[in-house]
Amino acid sequence: MRINIYPLTVNEDRGLVAVDRTEGTETCIVSIDTDFYEDLSQYLEVLSNSTRLRILKLIEKTPKDRRQIAAEINTSYDNTKKHLDKLVNVGLVKKEAGVGQQTSKGVHPVWEYSVVSGGLEQVIRNLGVFSTAGIQKNPDLSSRLADVRGQIADEFTGDHLYLVLLTGVDEGRVTIMEDEQLCIGRADVEVETVPGSLILPDWYRTVTRISKPHVRILMEPIGYMVEDCDSTAGTMLNGQPLTPHQRMVLHDGDLLDLANDPYGARFVVMLPKKRGADPAG
Repeated sequence: MRINIYPLTVNEDRGLVAVDRTEGTETCIVSIDTDFYEDLSQYLEVLSNSTRLRILKLIEKTPKDRRQIAAEINTSYDNTKKHLDKLVNVGLVKKEAGVGQQTSKGVHPVWEYSVVSGGLEQVIRNLGVFSTAGIQKNPDLSSRLADVRGQIADEFTGDHLYLVLLTGVDEGRVTIMEDEQLCIGRADVEVETVPGSLILPDWYRTVTRISKPHVRILMEPIGYMVEDCDSTAGTMLNGQPLTPHQRMVLHDGDLLDLANDPYGARFVVMLPKKRGADPAG
């Protein structure tokens, strides 16, 4: 059975929304039903296994066949196949025909496995949205979600804050904050790209250009802080407008809106484990 976990977004009027790209429709998940919990439970079960996460990391950039994967993660061929089948079933991994290594009997075709384009970004995005969607009302799923997020952080995002873009043409984009400051703004042809910046394309036309950042995030001793840099269209944190140049503490699962209109940018904030705060408390 294939588990369909559609890309998710947060609508301030309707709550958590699942978008079926094939049908072009949206399904509102204000009251999460049993089927959703069941699919989410299976999704988390697949991602909660450290061996499967190691496989994802191993084939993130280079396709490999089953025997290569089994040898590099030091597990049996049969167990490797079971792990790969689960990853294929949830749509994170694809398999394509390839050519195996030369042997005394010649060269034989093999299945080569690789992470689907944008697959890891989609995992990080979905986990971020799940964290803002009232999943904490289900203690078991909430605990498992926290565990999976921790493992994903260990393998992929590290001890860093990351932002998931929820709107516009770059929806699903994941940005990891690797420096002590991250400036966010729209592209500006007159300004060279500088380290520690998140530059959005011109589609986000109500976001202030990067030459005078719309907003910046800073890592300080008390935690991560956000500051509106006197932007034209303003910034909202969890629906509340920020006063320009007044820094506010960020919490795990916060929603950050750069310009609260159709051409602004909405992010969900995900904090590293040691700095993360419980969204419910």
